[in-house]
Amino acid sequence: MSLLDFFLSFRGRISRQSWWLGIIVLVAVSTPIGLVLDPDAFKPDSDGQVKPPTLALTLWNLLTCLPTAAITAKRLNDRDWPSWTGYLLALLLVALSLANHFGLLLDPVVMTPVEGIVFAAIMLFFIWVLIESGFLKGSDGPNRYGPDPLPSKPDHP
Repeated sequence: MSLLDFFLSFRGRISRQSWWLGIIVLVAVSTPIGLVLDPDAFKPDSDGQVKPPTLALTLWNLLTCLPTAAITAKRLNDRDWPSWTGYLLALLLVALSLANHFGLLLDPVVMTPVEGIVFAAIMLFFIWVLIESGFLKGSDGPNRYGPDPLPSKPDHP
């Protein structure tokens, strides 16, 4: 699998190790770029309110949604989850980035009850994805998404 396929394709399967390495690379690249684009993102202003990210940071966050969702979709494929779960993750990442840009779902202290419920539901989904992708073993052998990403072990002791 090429690097482009790894970060941009929703097809195939990857191991937990590959998923963690992909996430680490995305965080290592995104964090400094995000700090350059908007050094004051998510810091409270003088009134104690969290201000939305700049347009530049929102665009960067939107750009990183695709590789994040692509590697996670492949990991969920390895767990034999339906492929739409990866697309749902992409949609939620985009929705969260846009909501933050427009000042929604930023600060739990000032969230409306509806925002709180939406935020809690999104966070529960992200926690589920983290557990499924980062901690649980993939299905053994080939599945509907392709061959097992881990090398097979010989049957003899």
